Amino acid sequence: MWPDLEGVTIWICPGPTDMRKQIHGLAQIVERSMGQKPFSRDLFLFCGRTMTTLRVLYWDRNGFCLWTKRLEQGRFPWPAA
Repeated sequence: MWPDLEGVTIWICPGPTDMRKQIHGLAQIVERSMGQKPFSRDLFLFCGRTMTTLRVLYWDRNGFCLWTKRLEQGRFPWPAA
């Protein structure tokens, strides 16, 4: 399911995120650390310590979607703070 990106804000969680976290753990980071609402239509991006794994969390009408992208070569450019 692809989100409609019109009017959507993309939030980046700077620094490394524990990629063992799933939907509930990442939603807690969105609420507590980022001060945002995970049930909004916004996209929330997280990157792992090695900067080879990226996760995208968003709410889609009746449930969360969690996408994962892992690079075989290279790294994601990611802000430290």
